[in-house]
Amino acid sequence: MNLVSSTSEPNAKTLDQLSEQLAARIVAHENALASISKLGFADSRPLSDLTDLFELLKQIEAQKRFLQVVGADLDLGTDAARIADQLEPLEATLKYAQLILGVPLPQQMQQWLLEAVGNLDLLQKLGHVLSGEISHFLQQLQRFDAVADLDWRAWANSVDASLAQLDVLKDRFVRALENKGALQDYINFLMAEDAASNLGLSPVLSAFKESNQDYRKVPAAAEFVFYRSAAEEILRANPKLRKHSGASHDQLRTRYQELDKEFIALRRRLLAEKLAGYSVPEGIHQGRASDLTELALVQRIAGQTRPRIALRDLFRRAGRAVKALKPCWMMSPMSVAQFLEPGYLHFDLVLMDEASQIRPEEALGAIARGVQVVVVGDQMQLPPTSFFQKLSGETDADEEDDAEDVQQVSVLEAAAARFYPPRMLKWHYRSEHGSLISFSNHEFYGDGLTVFPSPHHEHAEYGVKLVQVDGVYGSGINEAEARSVVQEAAKFMRDHMNHSLGIVAVNSKQAELIRELIDELCASDPVAEA
Repeated sequence: MNLVSSTSEPNAKTLDQLSEQLAARIVAHENALASISKLGFADSRPLSDLTDLFELLKQIEAQKRFLQVVGADLDLGTDAARIADQLEPLEATLKYAQLILGVPLPQQMQQWLLEAVGNLDLLQKLGHVLSGEISHFLQQLQRFDAVADLDWRAWANSVDASLAQLDVLKDRFVRALENKGALQDYINFLMAEDAASNLGLSPVLSAFKESNQDYRKVPAAAEFVFYRSAAEEILRANPKLRKHSGASHDQLRTRYQELDKEFIALRRRLLAEKLAGYSVPEGIHQGRASDLTELALVQRIAGQTRPRIALRDLFRRAGRAVKALKPCWMMSPMSVAQFLEPGYLHFDLVLMDEASQIRPEEALGAIARGVQVVVVGDQMQLPPTSFFQKLSGETDADEEDDAEDVQQVSVLEAAAARFYPPRMLKWHYRSEHGSLISFSNHEFYGDGLTVFPSPHHEHAEYGVKLVQVDGVYGSGINEAEARSVVQEAAKFMRDHMNHSLGIVAVNSKQAELIRELIDELCASDPVAEA
């Protein structure tokens, strides 16, 4: 039964409001109860026929006035007084009913109070019990406040406990009781929040609280605020930047690109002019073809469609002239050993690229022919290995499963062990999406690479995505993965008919299985076939 609500006013929202309403209604009920003592009929008599009683009372009051007028002439004496005394209980009954109807109570409660006089006594007792419970709750709440020292505005969006909405308090305390294990985590969170506020993040945290945002986005927001504030400070301090606009920036960028291309072209001409000034050994230019050397030999074979001289013989007889004409040579370590005789040609600089894939014994010949050596490579890449040779299909399945990959030392590792510190290239510009390099950047390079932001950062068709397949690898193949790959390929063909598609498999057997499934797809799917 609702003891505090009514149809004529809103429900109490705070403990103070509830206490005031309850006290006012208890006083009204006590007054009504005092009037009950004057009733002259049984306490159990129902008052549902109040309308009839009211009509009867009006008739009696009319008769009473008539008796008062004519009573003296008729000399009724004690009979008139007795009749008047019998009207008092009826009047008290009517006043009680009017009092009940005048109190802002729900209609059901009013009917319940009019059914039996004893119900008012019961209601009074319940009111006293409720008042005591509320007082006890307020005492416990004060004790809780003293121990917890709560911020009531944060806890219940209220100035203090007495003004907090009851439904908010209930929700807060129920959640607290159901999540006792999270109390320490919450305390740690509050400590971290205080520490962040002391570091100057209070405005950011306040903005997150007011907008009810997820705190897990605070690092990104703080970073944004920092760089935005730094940019604004730089703009305020530099008049030229304040006057800078996007249109002027685009013009400057376009102009810079034009000048850069022009500069590169001029550098080429300057380099060509410088090289043209080099002295080219003339060599022997008379006699038989086998006697010609240096520039004379180069000029002799330059016009031939198919020169009859081997490259090793050419570099032995005309190597210095070729080097003067073309001072930059690009050769593999095996080509150096194959075409250049030891001790004949030397270079000012030997630059070894992708050195993580070159064995020291293969690089030794090229190093011996240089005055200075620069070794370039990535120690985080795979060293020289025969792994892919083993998986090329030349090895039996049983041997493939049992084969152990023996990693070998590269010339890069040998150089890194002797020359320290190395110099690292930090700019990564090849990936069109940051996720293509983010894993390697974090796991291998300690987030040391500078990656340019992608204009397609949120685009669903860019970046790396994981498709988890519950496949099983055995005998060199994984059928579940192969079928998943073909399904993705079919979807790509339907969605991007004008784009190319590359599929990489771990070995030739897996690649052959994918080819077979692709053939089956093309036989049944016209789009894939096209």
